[in-house]
Amino acid sequence: MASIIKKMKRGKAYYYLVESSRVEGKPRIVRQVYLGKAADLLARLDAAAPADPDRVRVREFGASMAALAIATELGLSSIVDEVAPKRAQGVSVGTHFTLAALNRVAAPCSKSQMGAWYERSALSSHIKLKSADLAPQRFWDAMDRLGESELRAIESKLGEVAIEHFGIDTSALVLDATNFFTFIDSATPGDLPRRGHSKQKRHDLRQVGLALLVSTDSCVPLTSLSYPGNMADSRSFAALSETLIERYQTFASGVSDITLVFDKGNNSAANFASLDASPYHFVGSLVPTHHPELLAVDLSAFSAVEGYAGVLSHRVEKEVFGVSRTLVVTFSEELYAKQRRGLDQTLAKAARQLGDLSALLTRGRHRRTMHDVEAMIAEICQPRWVRSVMHTELNDGPGGFALDFHVDEEAREEVEGVHFGKRILFTDRTDLSDAQIVAAYRSQSVVENAFRQMKDPTFISFSPMFHWTDDKIRVHVFYCVVALMIANLMWRRVRAAGIDISPKAMLTELSQIKLVDLIYAPAGGIGRPRVRSETSELSDVQRCLVDALGLAEYMPGGGNTPKT
Repeated sequence: MASIIKKMKRGKAYYYLVESSRVEGKPRIVRQVYLGKAADLLARLDAAAPADPDRVRVREFGASMAALAIATELGLSSIVDEVAPKRAQGVSVGTHFTLAALNRVAAPCSKSQMGAWYERSALSSHIKLKSADLAPQRFWDAMDRLGESELRAIESKLGEVAIEHFGIDTSALVLDATNFFTFIDSATPGDLPRRGHSKQKRHDLRQVGLALLVSTDSCVPLTSLSYPGNMADSRSFAALSETLIERYQTFASGVSDITLVFDKGNNSAANFASLDASPYHFVGSLVPTHHPELLAVDLSAFSAVEGYAGVLSHRVEKEVFGVSRTLVVTFSEELYAKQRRGLDQTLAKAARQLGDLSALLTRGRHRRTMHDVEAMIAEICQPRWVRSVMHTELNDGPGGFALDFHVDEEAREEVEGVHFGKRILFTDRTDLSDAQIVAAYRSQSVVENAFRQMKDPTFISFSPMFHWTDDKIRVHVFYCVVALMIANLMWRRVRAAGIDISPKAMLTELSQIKLVDLIYAPAGGIGRPRVRSETSELSDVQRCLVDALGLAEYMPGGGNTPKT
């Protein structure tokens, strides 16, 4: 009878093929063949494999594994499990939440498609789950443990780790808000989905609001707030105030002071009373038409802003919201030209509409009254500045209504000279130069870019969202925010390596790095199929990204697996 036995020599295992039989009634080894160590046996089996695999499986590797590596550094799964522990059996809340965030980074999909996405990604080799573990009901059973207080605790801890471990600069933080349209039915109860002013122009649908506080350093989100879609930005600012005060010490751990940057939509007397009582400084903007005396200042009184070509500034002190503030009126040639082009387009559209209306009135085939026509003219001239520069005259004569219109060039010149190209910035920091104030205010572009990315369906996307209860919406919004944190920490590391690339381009390149599994029949037709994995050929950009993100060690033969 033949069998394989193991012999230990000096702590190492060696394998032999032995044949036994009975000699004088007792079992004896009658033949022994040395096979070698385990690695030798495996090499022989591989050498015996057929030249061509039975089948080939291709899985996404780059984006999902890079995101997993960052989530591991953050300790995301452990933080969630610490805040919301569950019984030992089954998949932990932290693992479910981490997978949801990674999915949003790499390939956003519905919960019913999560299992298929998981199987098509390299994550299935590193996070061992059964297909039943990713059923939507299992996921939401786990997420039911995350209420508002748990989400705040997780966010606070993640922000602390991001600042400390990744060295995020928090000296300037940008606050902004947006909303996302949903397809939640009007009859479905809920406080978060409400009809309001849609920033995606879908006023017919219910919205969910999101306020974000992000670092100017790579746009890493540190605080978020889900709020009803009909709530004004200034009210969302007020709702965040308490959280900002609570987390000041965390944010200020490595800096001497913190400046909040926000737009004029957050302005209110109550908000500034709260802000003035806090340790935060601020840079914001004012509605220009509320300060006509500043708009009237001639450009000859302005000075060039150092480091900003085509930008001028005029600095004054003025009482705003009951306190003396530093105001900087800026004039930008680029903004001036952009607003002029916009007015050209708006006036051209209004002229076409007025021309069509004039032709209709001339034909006389209508039953509109003078009041009706005046209302139509008012609607056409409603866009900003059109009423001020478009002169219209409606006459009711024997032949019916006659409409004449033309652009008042003098009025247009006055509008452009007084209003175009100008912003009014203000701050409580008298120590900042005009250039520093302009730089701080322009840093809002980082959060605007983040919102644009969250509305892109490819990566880090808010949609699809197939949830309608407030609790589920809050969880959905939060793992989208965490996905943004993970992706931008990846981007920060890539830029630190000298790679000039946008977050979307980075994720596009990473997602094209595939794991190719070559699946062979078992040697001798017995046992499990044998799998040899390789990564797809890398472009120069992809190779640089792999090096910057340390992905080589997670590739086949790298010998490392990030632990969630």
